[in-house]
Amino acid sequence: MAERLERFTGWWLEPAELAPPIVAAGRLEGANGDVRVTAELVRPETATWNSWGTASPRLFNDRVAFVFQVTVDSDKPSRWFPGHTTLEVNRPGSPITATRDADTLLGPLLAAAIEQERSGLPGDLVDRTRATAPFRDGYLDARAVTPHRTGLVAFRRPDEAEHVLGLRLTVAVEADGQTRAVPLTFD
Repeated sequence: MAERLERFTGWWLEPAELAPPIVAAGRLEGANGDVRVTAELVRPETATWNSWGTASPRLFNDRVAFVFQVTVDSDKPSRWFPGHTTLEVNRPGSPITATRDADTLLGPLLAAAIEQERSGLPGDLVDRTRATAPFRDGYLDARAVTPHRTGLVAFRRPDEAEHVLGLRLTVAVEADGQTRAVPLTFD
């Protein structure tokens, strides 16, 4: 068990040392009808909600997920559709679906913390899972039906996405009974 947890923390929590994506930095904006979306790529290892007071990030490293700060505005109440919000990495045709909520992404960390606790092994995984509130509270709420919302949206990073040359984020929103997709291309 100790070896398995050591492999997990090395892959999940140690700095990934991945090169930053070679894409345009900053915010992108797009619209579809009366739905407007703004998004900015966030590097997990440098995000304040992920700082931990050690060299490793609190919850996960850049290898685990792509994270975006997303704002959705609409003239009428609308809701975000995580199951139809996708990310294509480097090439079109292989979309990754957004994680519905923060807990979906953090599941492996919680499972490792439970195993560490059950095995009586030393470590701080339980403390890390107890410190997830800033990320969880900052995640975009799929249940909210409002004209304006902002929050984090994450996608599990595919293993082959070490060198990122382009990202196409498509945010799906239901507004006035219609689903609208707003594509944003980071290249």
